[in-house]
Amino acid sequence: MSDWFALIALIISIISLYRTLFQQRKNLTIKINECSLFRQAKKFDIFFSFNNLSSLPISINKIVILHNNTILFEDHGITELLYTSKRNDRYNSLLYSNGLPINLAPYTSDKDIIRFDIMELNEPKDYGDFERVIENKNGELKIKICTTRGKSETTIKVEDVEIKNDPSEFYNKYANHKKVSNQNLN
Repeated sequence: MSDWFALIALIISIISLYRTLFQQRKNLTIKINECSLFRQAKKFDIFFSFNNLSSLPISINKIVILHNNTILFEDHGITELLYTSKRNDRYNSLLYSNGLPINLAPYTSDKDIIRFDIMELNEPKDYGDFERVIENKNGELKIKICTTRGKSETTIKVEDVEIKNDPSEFYNKYANHKKVSNQNLN
């Protein structure tokens, strides 16, 4: 009789181990919907989709963009108002660039525009170097995403980065995104 209890306990332990290792592991998918370099404003915006497909919450704490293993940008957690439209003396549509962290509950997704300020590059010549990388349309930008449950990586082909002079076209496209700020802007 005690052998049966031991066998049942072993089966329950194996099921528990399976759930812990496979069902609760980090399962974060990252999609880059669009990325744009704005020459005039010297801004680099990326519109991300994050999907947490695991049974535990996950928080995105840091995003780093690299080219040829050289860090170009890091997100510093700054929330910035990107776009407003005004009708009848009222502001109707607000679009924010959300800073980090981005917190995702289990089995949820979120879309965010993350702004990287080119003015934060180390030296003035760096902007010209970055613009030349984008204009040459070769290579990849590696994006490292640090979360509370490990690191994820994805890439953007440089040829997929759009170069625009005026950011309003990008912002008008996402004006109905209606993403509210995850920060207090008072």
